[in-house]
Amino acid sequence: MSPTVHDEPPDFLRSGRPSLDLAWTVRFRNVWPTETLVDTEALIRWLRATYPGVTFNPRQVTDEFLAELTHLREAIYALVRASIADEPWRRRDVSLVNRHADGPRFRHRLGGNRAVRITVTDAGQFLAELAVDGIAVLSADPSRLKLCEGPDCALPFLDESRGASRRWCTAQRCGNRVNTKAYRRRLKA
Repeated sequence: MSPTVHDEPPDFLRSGRPSLDLAWTVRFRNVWPTETLVDTEALIRWLRATYPGVTFNPRQVTDEFLAELTHLREAIYALVRASIADEPWRRRDVSLVNRHADGPRFRHRLGGNRAVRITVTDAGQFLAELAVDGIAVLSADPSRLKLCEGPDCALPFLDESRGASRRWCTAQRCGNRVNTKAYRRRLKA
């Protein structure tokens, strides 16, 4: 099923991990896949939201870069889903992630007052950062990789809670929806 196009500016979801935030740019994958990175302008908004301290030239963000980023997104998503299902990883997904992880990364510099300044000279550096973060997520304890239990959601997340008992992509989104529905059912009863 190919993703539906999202017409209005999306409110990008935050998982706390850039590679999973990237996977979250397709919403409702299990019922009605909806693409939020519909063009380079949406991608620039997503990059700015995901990497607020990074300085980059928006002209570096081309249609080709968007296409490569979506390939990386799908590879990371497939690897996470395979890990959750305890299935073998596809070689092509592993190769794609590794190829991008080998690329040049962000340049970090100390600024005044202990601030870190990060400059991007090539849009491909975002791909390297996302691939390396994806490797870190996939290297975590596999029992901590989960899919959201919220209705119609199924976004992957890394459960970093103390008891590994997290059930939803975010408590504010799906957790709130589930709890609100349960509360309304109790009120009716």
